[in-house]
Amino acid sequence: MKARHRWSIGAFLLALPATPVAAEPTHLVWTLHSSVSLERLERLDEELPRALTTSMGRAVVPSRTTRTSLLSDQALRRRRDEASGLLSQAAELMAEMRYDEALRLLESAETAALDGLARVLDAKLLAAIYLQRGIALLPTDQHAARRYLVLSLQHQPVQRFERRKYAPKIMRALQQAAREASTAPLPTIGLPEVARIARTLQVSQLLLATVQRSGAEEKIGLSRYDGAKGGWAWSARVGWPATAGREQIRSTIAAELRGREERPGPTARRPASRRWAPWIAAGVAGASLAAGTVCALVSRARESEAESLARQTPPVEYRPTVKDLEVSGRRLQTAAIVSFAVAGAAAAVSATLWLWPSKDRQAQVGLGPGVISVAVRFP
Repeated sequence: MKARHRWSIGAFLLALPATPVAAEPTHLVWTLHSSVSLERLERLDEELPRALTTSMGRAVVPSRTTRTSLLSDQALRRRRDEASGLLSQAAELMAEMRYDEALRLLESAETAALDGLARVLDAKLLAAIYLQRGIALLPTDQHAARRYLVLSLQHQPVQRFERRKYAPKIMRALQQAAREASTAPLPTIGLPEVARIARTLQVSQLLLATVQRSGAEEKIGLSRYDGAKGGWAWSARVGWPATAGREQIRSTIAAELRGREERPGPTARRPASRRWAPWIAAGVAGASLAAGTVCALVSRARESEAESLARQTPPVEYRPTVKDLEVSGRRLQTAAIVSFAVAGAAAAVSATLWLWPSKDRQAQVGLGPGVISVAVRFP
């Protein structure tokens, strides 16, 4: 990228190992770098991992093999090829002014592209899809159209739009989108995409880093994804001059990330339902056992009283009382059996929740009028 461009964006994806540093190093993958000069990318590819290694206590090294492994994944490649084919079909429909049909194809193309990790591996493909969606939406929904045009320019900031190719209305929308794209927040990779990258690379943790250059400044956004928890562990933002060298990058990263790995993030704590589920299940078991014992004792007492009354002379005047006692005794006996069954089930669930590692299961315990529900889910 030549110096005359006012801004440029880039993003980095670092796969963090779940094992100790010595066992598995961290690999760097970059994305959304179409407007970042190759020289600057190479410099960041060298300096950023060094700074992160020092600050995070994890080995973070530049790696071209990680990106190569993603590019060589045949399933991801097929999805991107499918998106490219759908984009070509949509372009033909748009040439015939069949915008509704084109939009349906473009929506499917975006889904296929994201499934193929195009945001990481082929940002230009997503930029072309968003551009066509924005143009197709202009006649009916200008707000949505502008949003897609901005996305297109953020994925591929440097695009040449020839006036003879586009109508004046489209050109005005493109110019407005270009102004907004330079200041709008960068698009982020969604959790499904991040999880797909983790599965492809066979790692459990990822660090997403976005880089936005505006004038003489670079702004870095860092968010660590924890696959074991299925969410973000922490996030941070740093910045430095676009010409910053090794020492300035290292000192800035160190100041922001010092102790970050020990800090619990938004999703670091276990959900309340998982923390309290074993205790709730144990409480249900204890309460049910106590209730069953009481019902059994009272049932036995009423049955004994009914037998005693039935043996008295004359027994006729005692018959209504005997019948009531027998019915009440049977009901209490049934309640005791149900209570003992609930106690046994709750005790089994409580034992499972205590003994099974919390990261490998999810549990929910619900209480309601006449209903006790215990659900445990294992992967």
